[in-house]
Amino acid sequence: MILLGIIIWTACDDNGQKVFVGPEGMISQFTDTRDGKVYQCVTIGKQTWMAENLAYRMPLGSVNGCYTYQENSVDTTKLSEMDIDKAFAEKFKNSQELIQGTVNVIMPWGDVFTMPIFEYIMSNSLGGRPQELIQVIQILLPKMAESSPDVPRALEILDSLHASIKPELIASLVSTQLELAEINNEGYAAEYGYLYTWPAAQKALPEGWRLPTDEDWKILEKELGMEETELNLLEEWRNKGVETLLKNEQTGFRLKYGGLRAYGNFGDHGTPYINKNMCAAFWTSTSINRNDSTQVAIVRTVSLINNGVLRSTANTVSGNFAAAYSIRGIKNN
Repeated sequence: MILLGIIIWTACDDNGQKVFVGPEGMISQFTDTRDGKVYQCVTIGKQTWMAENLAYRMPLGSVNGCYTYQENSVDTTKLSEMDIDKAFAEKFKNSQELIQGTVNVIMPWGDVFTMPIFEYIMSNSLGGRPQELIQVIQILLPKMAESSPDVPRALEILDSLHASIKPELIASLVSTQLELAEINNEGYAAEYGYLYTWPAAQKALPEGWRLPTDEDWKILEKELGMEETELNLLEEWRNKGVETLLKNEQTGFRLKYGGLRAYGNFGDHGTPYINKNMCAAFWTSTSINRNDSTQVAIVRTVSLINNGVLRSTANTVSGNFAAAYSIRGIKNN
């Protein structure tokens, strides 16, 4: 553990201008056992915060609501049965163990049964459709299925293999999109972590940490000197002094301006990714309802071109048009 003492006070310089100096903090480290990433953390008052944006890549990336900058969403609804069946056929043909295992189960019953099924498995012209394959086995070999304990097991293997194809396809597409985006954004994730939708943010943090509430942020802001009269202001930039402390990193909070993924459909000629190197936007776990009963989450934003800390709201929906912001975890008490 690394300790760093930082004294808190508000002083004046030689010209009588206020100079903001950060609070006494304690810097430590935390290792996320899920991926081995080491995070710097800072204790301010009675709270311990991550001093870096969360950089945990959720298993299915954008499908889980976890994005790097400029990453395209993968629309799983556009994966057709033909895509899945084609992938199944390719996987089956490229796996000698699976092929041989199935042939061995069928072979004792003779070539009259084996060859049509084996050719069916291997044939591109027949498409290699798994559900049809299973039906062929069940129709052509009813006595075999009844009398041999191996055949039902073979069918289970085929069913299981087919069920695994779609998640594997999705994972492959997501991985490709991530690689392309990281090339274009010059390795965003290593510097800024990932951007998460609000539903994803509820699940992304490691054990022992949680998404901070709006009240958690207020406690931090008050610790940094924000007045009570400003704490509850909504859709407003509040308290230049707190903003200055966060921007100058004198608190050890180590602000990163990773931008955000905006809510909405930007079509083929736009991008939902905005304000990189201009603003830092963070989810809270606190949601409220607007007058029209639309659920929104309270967020915090600090900008290089605005004074103060913005307490505002953002849409909480998931899906391809969802907003995605950075996360700063707070340690459970």
